[in-house]
Amino acid sequence: GAPAPTQWEVCRQGTNCSLQTVDGWEAATALVSGGGGDAGATSLTLETAAHNGSARVVAVRYAWRDLACMHLNCSVYGSGSGLPAAPFVIAVSG
Repeated sequence: GAPAPTQWEVCRQGTNCSLQTVDGWEAATALVSGGGGDAGATSLTLETAAHNGSARVVAVRYAWRDLACMHLNCSVYGSGSGLPAAPFVIAVSG
């Protein structure tokens, strides 16, 4: 079967990324670190495949699919509630 979609995606400068579709978005892999295992992680780094020209990442979106992740297999959880984070898109600056 097809691989499961990633929870994280990035949009690079000069790319027309649609919020309603997968057009323009590039899969990213999340690496968590710090704290006591994944549940206590304090840092999350996204890695992407090599990109010709190394265009800067200008936006990141999380869990933007119909089924973002299976139960207890998400990248981000609320520290107090323990619930998975809601889907979001955030602009990247700098």
